[in-house]
Amino acid sequence: MPPEAEHRIDATDVKILTLLQEDGRRSYTSMAEALGVSEANVRQRTKRLLRRGVVTIAAVADPISLGFGIMASIGLRLKGPGRDRAAGQVAENPEISHLVLCTGSVDLQAEAVCRDREHLLSLTERISRIPGVELGETRMYLRTVKENEQWLAGGAAALIESALAD
Repeated sequence: MPPEAEHRIDATDVKILTLLQEDGRRSYTSMAEALGVSEANVRQRTKRLLRRGVVTIAAVADPISLGFGIMASIGLRLKGPGRDRAAGQVAENPEISHLVLCTGSVDLQAEAVCRDREHLLSLTERISRIPGVELGETRMYLRTVKENEQWLAGGAAALIESALAD
């Protein structure tokens, strides 16, 4: 297979990803039957998608059910050089579940899970002591209206497939 072919995905790959988002434990046989292709084809494609990092298969835990009653968004500004170092130090905090470099009024946007308000306060104080990191705005989540780890299965697969057809 030419190297450039290894980097492309096609409509069958998107359908496999969609099926895996619906049920990450779904068997190769079941996916092959749903797609009308061979089990070997599904297995090979899935392994390639995993190897390339296009998909990972993991259990998604509900922080609230596990005793983490506070979820928050923390905006951070970075001062001076060393953006990657500072971002790495923020990411080392186990409460941080998601961290992205971004544009706008903050340079980093973090999502955190904490036991309670005191735990969140402790986390933000710890983060603010990281050299080059300045707290922006912290927002506690009141209620999750939509959280979709299955965004492909929720309709986004059609967007990808239409882009592949162009």
